[in-house]
Amino acid sequence: MIQEITLNSGVKVKIPTTFEYAKCRGCKASDIIWGITEKGKAIPVRFDDHEGWICHFEDCPKANEFRKEKKG
Repeated sequence: MIQEITLNSGVKVKIPTTFEYAKCRGCKASDIIWGITEKGKAIPVRFDDHEGWICHFEDCPKANEFRKEKKG
């Protein structure tokens, strides 16, 4: 089953209702859930007690290591 959550930024993401947490390859955070955006892109999300659902790229100190160059 799939559930839809809304990140604190307003982006809607679909995540499975049952899941196993993943570990970030950059900062080693172990509470990552992989979701799918409305555009079909995979996105790492996590729940923060103070901010609610957030994209892990917002708080990962190593996020820049995973950025891809824009084509164009």
